[in-house]
Amino acid sequence: RLLRGAADPLAGMPVRRPHDGLWVVRPLLGVWRDEVLAYLRAEGVPWRRDPTNRSRAALRNRIRQDLLPVLEGYNPGVRAVLWRLAQQAADDAQVLDALAAGAARTAVRRRRGRVAIDPEALRALPAALQRRVVYRALRDAGGNIRGLAFVHIERVRDMTLDGAPGERADLPGLVACRTAHDVVLQPVRRRQRRRTGARKML
Repeated sequence: RLLRGAADPLAGMPVRRPHDGLWVVRPLLGVWRDEVLAYLRAEGVPWRRDPTNRSRAALRNRIRQDLLPVLEGYNPGVRAVLWRLAQQAADDAQVLDALAAGAARTAVRRRRGRVAIDPEALRALPAALQRRVVYRALRDAGGNIRGLAFVHIERVRDMTLDGAPGERADLPGLVACRTAHDVVLQPVRRRQRRRTGARKML
């Protein structure tokens, strides 16, 4: 996520997260692979290896096979360092997200079925909360959160704080439009997507 420029790259995968009305729980997320294998051997439990983990097509596998061994040349304990960093970032993000939820009640509103960001309310917040409020607005507007990167959040933040009426930005699954009073976020219609795709092909 860090290498891809994700919107919140350091926190990593959560141990618990809601998904379609259920909870996805990963109880072994903080356990090292060697610890798991040692336990299975001691208990005589057979296991299987996912063959896709050896494929170099996935970025995560190239990081495991190429980048991490290089980093361990600088610090043999770098995996534990990165894990602690992810835990700390997740704890910080939890606090900031709670503050952003309160701030969003003033800075973000629904307008005729669309999501709008109020420039003055956003300007009153620290930059860290501004970014999280913008992220929440993009999520609530139905954007493609998996495709959302830091540059998209900054684009909407800059447009909200300093943009001119009529300014427009294309985002993953959304269009942001600056009006005289706010920034309006609305999903891209399928017909618009097809026309955009056709233009790119031409």
